[in-house]
Amino acid sequence: MFFPSESRAYKERAHLKKQTRAGELFQKVMAGHCDRCGAQSGFYEGPSGGALRSLFCRNDDCRANYNATDLGNGTGWAELVGRAEAATYDRARHGAFSPAK
Repeated sequence: MFFPSESRAYKERAHLKKQTRAGELFQKVMAGHCDRCGAQSGFYEGPSGGALRSLFCRNDDCRANYNATDLGNGTGWAELVGRAEAATYDRARHGAFSPAK
């Protein structure tokens, strides 16, 4: 029996939809908008590795944790991965992960 959800075209459309959503979320995050709580207060920079960086919502009640990658030319990818742990959030709030100036 054939299920449409098993077709290659269906999987490709689902993957494209996920990529589009990640790109839209990236634009919101770069504009300082938290998709989880709706705050426009921006983000603290968290730990990073390679091209990926963690961003934490500045709303202390929210503490949403996003992973984001800037692909250049105003495009990128972002994903809400949960809520920042209190200790990591506190370190980010005090600039522990900010780039050296």
